[in-house]
Amino acid sequence: MKKDKISLVLAGFFLSLIFTSPAFALNADSVLSHDIREADGTSGQNTNSGSGVKTGHIQDGAVTGAKIADGAVTDSKIGGTISQSKVTGLEATLAGKSDVTHNHDVLYQQKYGKVAIVAQTGGDYADPVSAMNDLATWCGTPSANNPCLVKILPGIYDIGSTSLTMINYVDVEGSGENVTKITGNGVVNFLYYSKAELRMITVESRGASAINIVGFSEPSLLNVTAITLGGTRDAKGMYLENVTGLKMNNVHISVSGGTYSNVGISYFLAGGQLIIENVSVLASGGQIAEAVVGFRGGDMAGSLIIRNATLEAKDASNYSIILDSGTHDEVSLVNVSASAQGGPNTIGIFGTYYTTQNIINSSLKSSGYLIQNPKNINIVNSQLDGGPIVPIGPNTVKCIGVYDGNYNPYTCPQ
Repeated sequence: MKKDKISLVLAGFFLSLIFTSPAFALNADSVLSHDIREADGTSGQNTNSGSGVKTGHIQDGAVTGAKIADGAVTDSKIGGTISQSKVTGLEATLAGKSDVTHNHDVLYQQKYGKVAIVAQTGGDYADPVSAMNDLATWCGTPSANNPCLVKILPGIYDIGSTSLTMINYVDVEGSGENVTKITGNGVVNFLYYSKAELRMITVESRGASAINIVGFSEPSLLNVTAITLGGTRDAKGMYLENVTGLKMNNVHISVSGGTYSNVGISYFLAGGQLIIENVSVLASGGQIAEAVVGFRGGDMAGSLIIRNATLEAKDASNYSIILDSGTHDEVSLVNVSASAQGGPNTIGIFGTYYTTQNIINSSLKSSGYLIQNPKNINIVNSQLDGGPIVPIGPNTVKCIGVYDGNYNPYTCPQ
């Protein structure tokens, strides 16, 4: 028995020498996780303590950047919120790649300098009046060296009883007459400024003139429709007062609904020259419908020229008149097609105070008088279709190349 115990002791001693020698040491990574018995919560073992990796969960602080291998962390292994400190450097890394992989011009709307965008959604302003009132913010001080633009995207913009006042060197541009409309009680005013353009838009008034231009030097209207639907005793499409340098191209004016008068263009001229051109005018209904009318009274020496225009007055219960003007040195119609129809009294051109009147390369049609109360009149290469010419007082009527509605020679009064 004693010999057996000695043998066991010697055997253990030699085994100890063998397994503790360098030849039998454990190499790194030679023990795998499945070779390790899991903590069972007994005998002081605790699966929820320590800093290692346990089956089914990871201890706090066990995972660092150096410990994560490719594919080790999947969606199912991540839950909860990841703090900012754990993703330090991620934002800078993504920012470095964004310019390469993203096309920001496609994803985001660009902002242009000196331009205010008016739109029903997504614009800088919801209506053009607000954009103009905030001019200092986005434009600064407009000038020849600092011109600006209010761009109105498609939609109908009701500005109520306020008015859009045009400003020197600030243009207002819609997106087309058929898709952009400003409506209200007053609508658009050009007041004592110069060099501003309204274009590609419809202006609709429920009461006063759709467009007013007063003392404005070189205003411009391009591809504009002006509509007045009455709502007042006297409805006007456009009012002009002492205007110089007016530029008009493809302008359409329509007026109806006035309980007494419907006037396409009403003007006041105290000296100088007013040119109305490249325009179509329709005035209809009421007691008096007049395509163009000027103020009478006073000594207003000046001249009115209407050219490249279509003028129509119709369906008034009393007078339908194409042109009813005030006191001027000269009134000229050049390349004008004009007609007055409907109602008990129709007059093409009416004026008691004309000094000289010229009708050149034009057509004039009226179911009543063609011209009433002229003094001196020159008619050249034009068509006269309708009633008589009735001069007043001493006068001279000259006709050259004039023909009637059937293209027969027209005999002018002598």
